[in-house]
Amino acid sequence: AASWAMNGNLSVLLAGGSVLSLTSERAKLLSYLDLYRVEMLTTTPVVLSQILGIPGAAQYLTGLRDIRIGGAAASNALAQRLTEEFGLRVHLGYGSTEMGMALGRVFDPADPGPEGYLGLPVSENLEVGLYGADLSRLPDTAAEGLAGFRYRNGGHARRYVTDGIGHVTGDGSGDDAGDDTTGFHDGVFFPGDLLRRHGAGFVYVGRAKNIINVSGNKFSLDLIAGHLAAQFPGVQLAPLVELDAEGIERLRVVVAGPDGPTVAQLDAALERRFPALRVARTVAVAQMPMTATAKIDYAALKERFGEGRPRPPEAG
Repeated sequence: AASWAMNGNLSVLLAGGSVLSLTSERAKLLSYLDLYRVEMLTTTPVVLSQILGIPGAAQYLTGLRDIRIGGAAASNALAQRLTEEFGLRVHLGYGSTEMGMALGRVFDPADPGPEGYLGLPVSENLEVGLYGADLSRLPDTAAEGLAGFRYRNGGHARRYVTDGIGHVTGDGSGDDAGDDTTGFHDGVFFPGDLLRRHGAGFVYVGRAKNIINVSGNKFSLDLIAGHLAAQFPGVQLAPLVELDAEGIERLRVVVAGPDGPTVAQLDAALERRFPALRVARTVAVAQMPMTATAKIDYAALKERFGEGRPRPPEAG
């Protein structure tokens, strides 16, 4: 088994350090940080946002020197708070279970870079390329495209694993079977993300897939929509992604008509299949926009609510 967290733990252990990993005790994170005088915390933007919302949290963080953030995109605003309010050094990372850490940087509050800046490749052995919608390699002069990663020595590549509850897969074996924009293709791993060049590094632009990333766990919005439709027959519902003030992805559900389910009712329905998901809010519309084939027009909804995603460029 492998994961972003485990890879980070292994690097600490190999350097002669000690690691404390929390599972069932993760609700007591602050107490453990204080008790064991933890110097580096590796976690996700969602957990950090929760910590910052706890009154008196600073007293538990006095031993910390570094925070490594991964699993989902972290905003400059979140990193700035951690550096200014707590004097911490913030490491931002981008990677996957399949490829390990791919891009990274240490946040500089004096020069934060553009929003979504991921940093430089972390290994000379890693080849980062930009690709078109048909997965054809774009010229090295191309400014933007689908991210593709390949280890020059062919090592470290792993396949997706699916648990059957809507996590995104990319090898044709699970809930996302048939998707041709993610997974391994001719030795190149495609996470489904759109990147833009920034000097020798890359900026996260968006994704080509219809998913939501919750602390590194990616769920198909199409599967969420189908599940909610089955739980609330006769009600038109459309799940969308929105970003909060700290750039964290939240689930918003558009409901047609004034008598749709409440947030609590939607959460209860999601709990049965997607226990990690919660609805941030609902938005009521008088009528859903529909396509010519009588389906909910998600493109129109995203345009209306400011959640449109860029498309990968064509190869040529």
